[in-house]
Amino acid sequence: MSALIRRGVFACLAVILVGSLFWIPAKAQFEQRYFPETGHTITGEFLAFYEQASDPQLLYGYPITEAFINPYSGRLTQYFERTRFELYPDEPAALRVKLSLLGVWLYEPGQQRVLPDNSPGCQTYQEVEVSFQVCYAFLDFFKAYGGVRQFGYPISNLEVQDGRFVQYFQKARFEWHPQQPSGQRVKLSDLGSRYFAQQAYDPSYLYLKDNLPQTILSLSVRAAPERIVTGLQGRQVLHVIVQDQNLLPVAKAEVTLTITSPNGEQVTLPIKVRTNEKGLARLSFPFQTDQPGLFRLQVTASLEGLQNQAISSFRAWY
Repeated sequence: MSALIRRGVFACLAVILVGSLFWIPAKAQFEQRYFPETGHTITGEFLAFYEQASDPQLLYGYPITEAFINPYSGRLTQYFERTRFELYPDEPAALRVKLSLLGVWLYEPGQQRVLPDNSPGCQTYQEVEVSFQVCYAFLDFFKAYGGVRQFGYPISNLEVQDGRFVQYFQKARFEWHPQQPSGQRVKLSDLGSRYFAQQAYDPSYLYLKDNLPQTILSLSVRAAPERIVTGLQGRQVLHVIVQDQNLLPVAKAEVTLTITSPNGEQVTLPIKVRTNEKGLARLSFPFQTDQPGLFRLQVTASLEGLQNQAISSFRAWY
């Protein structure tokens, strides 16, 4: 083979290789997956990152926005029920999509639960000077779904919040649901939805892409009493808001209320109310106690087989 022919062959191969380098990202850029459950689409590198997870709906949930340029960071961002994706275009290809540190940003200390030191069911993790234990079913879930790479390091030990065992990690919060079947008792909190609600974003980011009828996948419940400190008897009003996985209002959800008085007596109100078109409900009830203390209010919202709860309280004083 002459030198001229060899140079021609090498030139053709170079063109093919260079062309393939440009073709692969271009192909990925136009790949997309539409989620009718929320009316949103994941595309490109975000989609590739989403689908590489062993169980993306368990770990990330459904998308609740399209990808958009975050007005605070300037980065391409997309919110999911349980997390937030961010694109770092200057990083190597395998590191360009990152999970936001929503666990760090949303962490509020709860009631600590002390576990035995050096328990065989626990493992200690330490990123900086503070170490935390991950134990039992939480440890099994942590290891099964990616460990530190997926969730980051633990930033709390086991805690009780709103009557439930939880543990915070840099990128997630674990919840313990003992009423669920074995193997399904550890769930991830919807930190993506919660953090989005705290930011002053344009609410149009949540709108369904094609204005299709939405499928309600989960209920989010919040409740607040009209007065946080009262006398020993009187009438209290509790305001409740019920939203779906997109933080859109849920109408016609049935709301019930269970009240625990300072002396431990518990009563469930015989009346049930339903949320209006704005997802709001108002419960008015009398109360009376002989001793000052905290009234604990457990609100349950139900709709078509879905259910969730919220805990609130007010203090009765002299």
